[in-house]
Amino acid sequence: MPDSKCIYHKKSFNAVKKHIPIILTTAKILEITPQSIFGAMIEEHHDYSDNRLANVLLDLNVIALTQYRHKIILKYFNKIKNPDEIYSIKDKIKNPILNDISSYNIKIATTINLLETYLHTFKQDLLGLKVYQDNYGTLVKDMMNEKEIIPKIAGLMLYEAKNYFAPKVDKIWWDAQNQNYKDALYITYYNMGYKTINDKYQQCIQQALPYRPQLGLGKAAGVNHLFNISLINQYF
Repeated sequence: MPDSKCIYHKKSFNAVKKHIPIILTTAKILEITPQSIFGAMIEEHHDYSDNRLANVLLDLNVIALTQYRHKIILKYFNKIKNPDEIYSIKDKIKNPILNDISSYNIKIATTINLLETYLHTFKQDLLGLKVYQDNYGTLVKDMMNEKEIIPKIAGLMLYEAKNYFAPKVDKIWWDAQNQNYKDALYITYYNMGYKTINDKYQQCIQQALPYRPQLGLGKAAGVNHLFNISLINQYF
């Protein structure tokens, strides 16, 4: 992950901007900002580029073990209890769905959870994801080939973040934050995952403190999103 404050690679901006049409559509459907989707994607692309060899090797391992077959992927998926746990390289080599794949570093297990939640909660398939129902082989293949699924899944994770924070935060404090801050917080959730964010929330509850979540540093990328927001805004 990049440091808390660094300008994302130009090649990462060039890569993500190709997805802008789908980013815009997804953002409108999910009622989140396109800047948040762009920001989540570019941070991961920047990170992948900095560790390209190791990431490529892990991607190749995923292809070899899953063979893009639904039944094989489902078998691996059923072996894990919580995709938000922190897993070792050894764990990821043994179970391919624990890996973040493609140059956008999206975890397969998290993607499956987001997909199934979407299919069971959205009355209409506005994102066009029903094609992946009971078809995880194509899902993983399209993720690896960086097709339209990438911004859609990124959007669903940010949508989850938005819905997580909304009922919990100190309302007066929240209303005083601008949209860029809120997006950066959603990206913090995107990178840290439900468990880590919720553990911090529970600490506030136990201490009877108002919940005013702070932006993640370093690998959580919240602060870095704000550092790059003026560049991101140029595309919207």
